[in-house]
Amino acid sequence: MHPLEEGPRDAKLTSTAQSYDHKGIVRISHFTRLFLCSFSILLIMLTTSGSVLADQQHVSKPLNIIQIVYPSYDFLGCGTGWNNAIDGNLQSFRYAYTTGSQACSQAVWDIHDVSQNRTCSVNAYIPTVFATANISYGFYRANGSLIKRYSVNQYYYSGEVTLGDPVYGIHHILIQSNNGENGTYMGAAYLSYDCG
Repeated sequence: MHPLEEGPRDAKLTSTAQSYDHKGIVRISHFTRLFLCSFSILLIMLTTSGSVLADQQHVSKPLNIIQIVYPSYDFLGCGTGWNNAIDGNLQSFRYAYTTGSQACSQAVWDIHDVSQNRTCSVNAYIPTVFATANISYGFYRANGSLIKRYSVNQYYYSGEVTLGDPVYGIHHILIQSNNGENGTYMGAAYLSYDCG
């Protein structure tokens, strides 16, 4: 008989509720075995469900999406339009001359599938050359309404510049050549979106 096997079903237990086999090992009753098995299963379920819940909580947190986006470049029929260039950091971009009060060139960054239902911080890459204009970046919703404007004097910056505080619900970002200046350079490279 195995040390943990119980004797015949009609065997009587001692007054201490334990019985010993001939080697002095405690025999466990059928009820005790069921209780220990049930308790072990319950303990495993609680431990596992706790880690599963923790995993589900971790997964349910929205992940930040960082995306680099280049604009579409539009020539609106006046001025000289867009010119291709590469700056000192070997970053490709386009530039256009500013045109006073008439919008002749515009650049539009659109990743609304990522940014429209999230809060995003946005950085603009300002080229090291052909970027001297004071440009206003317009943040727009899907219905075309303006969320905010953020101005960057490109003359004083190069590399990535943060465009203000994070914003919820960006559909697209737009710059245009009608900034009130004539003949300065408006550089347009990538925007970096960090959406949570």
